[in-house]
Amino acid sequence: MSEIDVVVKSSGVVRPYKNVNTISNMVTSRVEEVYFQNGDFVQAGETILKLDIEGFEIEENSLLVQLAELEEELELLELYKEAVQTNTNLFALDGTRLEENYHYVYLKYEMERNSLLEKSKMFDAKLYDSQAELDGTNAFLKSIESGNNSFSQELMATESYQEYTSYLLQLNEINISITNYSNDYEIKQSLLASGGIAEAELTTAKLNLDTARNQYSKFVSDTKLSLKTKLERYAENLHNFEGELSNQSNFSTQTLININSQVQNKNKELNALKTRMKSLNLNMIDTELKAPISGYVNFNGLYSVGDYMSPGKEVATIIPENGESFKIQMYVPNKDISNIDVGDQVKYRFDALPYKEYGVLEGKIKNISVDASYNETQGTSYYLVESTVVNKPMVSYKGTQATIKVGMSLEAQVITESKSVLHYLLEKIDLWD
Repeated sequence: MSEIDVVVKSSGVVRPYKNVNTISNMVTSRVEEVYFQNGDFVQAGETILKLDIEGFEIEENSLLVQLAELEEELELLELYKEAVQTNTNLFALDGTRLEENYHYVYLKYEMERNSLLEKSKMFDAKLYDSQAELDGTNAFLKSIESGNNSFSQELMATESYQEYTSYLLQLNEINISITNYSNDYEIKQSLLASGGIAEAELTTAKLNLDTARNQYSKFVSDTKLSLKTKLERYAENLHNFEGELSNQSNFSTQTLININSQVQNKNKELNALKTRMKSLNLNMIDTELKAPISGYVNFNGLYSVGDYMSPGKEVATIIPENGESFKIQMYVPNKDISNIDVGDQVKYRFDALPYKEYGVLEGKIKNISVDASYNETQGTSYYLVESTVVNKPMVSYKGTQATIKVGMSLEAQVITESKSVLHYLLEKIDLWD
């Protein structure tokens, strides 16, 4: 007597099996050549698809030129440093364009250095003169305040000493006037006492004496003030001259500091270019999409020469020989979960491949989740069940061949038992316990 299968039905979807290797594109380019077709067997390491490398080669040539220029410039900067340290132009005029340029850079440095050397000599002389003027003025002021000659033998040759001697002559003349006016005043006092002169003449004599004494005080005070003003000016000049000399003596040192700074910056640029070159080389390698393992290639789309490829795109999968390429993920309703077990046989009907035309594929249950999941949209609970599927081409009665793909939806029928047709019919009409 014929039998009928008792089944539990559930929806499902095709998922990739864990040991299927996916080949993804890593760069932006266009397809140059496709070496295999779907279902072809490839060896590990074989190129399945090649992308256009021309854009990367153009960038590589540009980077190589930049690297060569930077490396040459770093060598020339080190040579420039040596040239500054040895005061020698080490650059040839018949060398490269960059070397010729550094020849003139050094000439400019040399001209500035020589100009500063001449200025240094001039400022050195001014510094010496300013120091002598400062020392002489200090001696002049000290002589006035102490009333004694404070000039050393060396300072007696300065202009300040000449001014000091002139100051003493003028002071002596004022002192003579004071002495004369003082004697005249004493005489007129005696004459006024004897009635020889009028009171007005004594007053005039007193005024002349006071005027001479005031002149003396003012002359001394004005001279000291003038000397203090000169001291401030000479001190300022001395400071400025010392600053100029310091700047000029530091010119070569500052030039070396600037060269070292340029070397550091150029090294940073060089390292950045080398990093870009390494990344570019990896991209060039990635233009050849190779099979990571031996197996059957399955492209995720139709690729033709010239097609644009973006990074991150999954191009193909490699299915190991004698390996499983897909698994089925089923969503078994809560009410049916007690009727199925690991190892139960399953038949699959694919929505995209009508079973009346293409038939079914088969597999077995491998795993049942320990807890149910809840579908909030439908308000139902279900168990996730994983099962195998025999991955073979499906041929329609018209002779059309098709294969299943990741993401295909399906109806899964889990065979829980087989019954005779009579037994099955009697159960349906409640005549079988």
